[in-house]
Amino acid sequence: ELASLTSGALLSNQSASVKWSLPPSNVVKVNVDVGFVLAQRKACSGVIIHDADGQILGACSRLTM
Repeated sequence: ELASLTSGALLSNQSASVKWSLPPSNVVKVNVDVGFVLAQRKACSGVIIHDADGQILGACSRLTM
């Protein structure tokens, strides 16, 4: 439940610098990200799938209110 996610670490606006890399040959990479606005009880998520050539094989996103 979103109301239980009140840890100070989860509410931080800090961002990490991470460099994305291609997956090895014959492998796909699935990246997932989620964001929350606790005060408004909203959440959003996104998924993207890449192959070893960097081509997007599929993607989707969802916003819940």
